Formats: sequence, structure tokens, C-alpha cells
Amino acid sequence: TALLRAFGYGTDADVYQLFFSIKEVSLRKKKDGQPDYSGAVLATDVVDPETGEILIEESTELDEESMELLVRAKVKKIQIYTREEGQSLRGDSPIIKNTLRKDPTTNEDEALSAIYSLLRPGEPPNMNTARVALERVFFNPKRYDLGRVGRYKINQRLGLDLPKSTSVLTKDDFIAILRYLIELSEGVGFTDDIDHLGNRRV
Repeated sequence: TALLRAFGYGTDADVYQLFFSIKEVSLRKKKDGQPDYSGAVLATDVVDPETGEILIEESTELDEESMELLVRAKVKKIQIYTREEGQSLRGDSPIIKNTLRKDPTTNEDEALSAIYSLLRPGEPPNMNTARVALERVFFNPKRYDLGRVGRYKINQRLGLDLPKSTSVLTKDDFIAILRYLIELSEGVGFTDDIDHLGNRRV
């Protein structure tokens, strides 16, 4: 997620929105009891309907304590991140949530600084220099050129529709690759047979 932050998706909310949809759910008591959304992540701040005070900030993972707070404050509806039906990832996929929890960076500048310190250890981080270094590593055709065949293969595998003339990696490529890797961990998709001649270039 530090790499995503460095690409301009600086906040947790920015990252969640790349992989999840926002769904409004009701907290009203049902016949079988109070609905429990513990483990879900809030897509918006939850505001006390009486005082206007922010009770729980966006991108917070709900637990039993926060659920009790919402019930006491008589909050009727909340918005959470989820997967809609028909999307390949399960709505309860914990990978993004766990990764964000362990990510030591919290914004774009911190992410750029952390990545630059790995690319150029010992050099003092400078945001402009870090951005240029990141662009040079991932998006410079002199550094790595996919070619028309490479672009075709990536588009085909990841379901992208980028022009064949786009011979360098893009942010959309990285996001699609991460989605695909997460899906593989969820048992969706397939890996390449490295021994198949169709996957080799002479």
C-alpha cells in the first residue's frame, strides 16, 4: 500500500476505494437481533445525529465497542466498504485491511520518503527527487518497455483496455495486478504454467 500512496492514493480511503464499493447499511434492530458489522470498515465519518460530533472517523474498522457506541448514539445508517454481488473478491477479504494496518506510512509524502530510502539508501529524501526516481523506475520506457506484445498480454490477462501504443506500465496496471493477486489468494483466477512454450520468449 505504500506504493499506492506514493502513486497519489495517499489516504486509507483512497486505497479502499480502489478495491471496494461503498454500501449504506441499516443499524435498525431486526427480529433476530441487532445487526453486527464488526470487522467492516467505515467509508464515511459517523456523526452523532443530535450533537453533530464525529463519533467514529472514516476508514476505521468497527469492533464491538464501536458498534455499541453507534447503538447508544441511535445512529440509524452507516456506509461501509464492501464488494457488490458478482464482483470476484469477497466482501470480507482481509488482505487490504491488514496491509493498511501494518503500513507504517499514512500519506503520499511519507510513502515517497520510505520508498526513496530503499531506492537510494543513505541519501536524504527530497519529495521532488523521490517522485522523479519513482517515475524513472516504473514509468520510463528507457528503463522497461513492454512492447506491443507485452501490452497485449497484460491487457488480455488483467481485463484492461489500454492502447497498444502504451508500452510502459501505468498506475492502472499496478492496481489491476494487485486485484489479480488478491483474487488468486481468494481462490479466483489461475497462474501461468512456466513450462508452457506459449509463456516463453526466445
